[in-house]
Amino acid sequence: MDTLGVFLETQSPDKDKILPKETCVVCGGRKGSKLTVSCDSCFRWFHADCVGVTGHDLIGRGWLCQYCYCKKQLVLLETSLKEKAADGKLTYKSKGVIQSRNPDDITVPKTGDVILQQMLLNYLNESSGSDSVAICAHR
Repeated sequence: MDTLGVFLETQSPDKDKILPKETCVVCGGRKGSKLTVSCDSCFRWFHADCVGVTGHDLIGRGWLCQYCYCKKQLVLLETSLKEKAADGKLTYKSKGVIQSRNPDDITVPKTGDVILQQMLLNYLNESSGSDSVAICAHR
């Protein structure tokens, strides 16, 4: 687990020193002559076969690696929770009294282990489906 690129990415505040930009984050190999795809958010390169993309899949604009996709999901979750709290639809029970949540008090961590947990949740959720490419090829 210590050499898995995604794990290293979630543990280090300075990701660029862990793996150079021209290195596949999944396997650690160089770009070489293999088909590669680039994340539109972090601009890291991945061997297509390392992320489940075949030559027949069309990866154009908007492809996000798992790391960036999960960060985006967490941002959307936080936004949704803040909107519900602002509308008074997010409540909690304290000492038998139902109270509304203050939108300013809601934060969802978007780094490190939380992103890795979200990646695992996505994998478990998507692996129950029938499309194996959907696990890695997010748009």
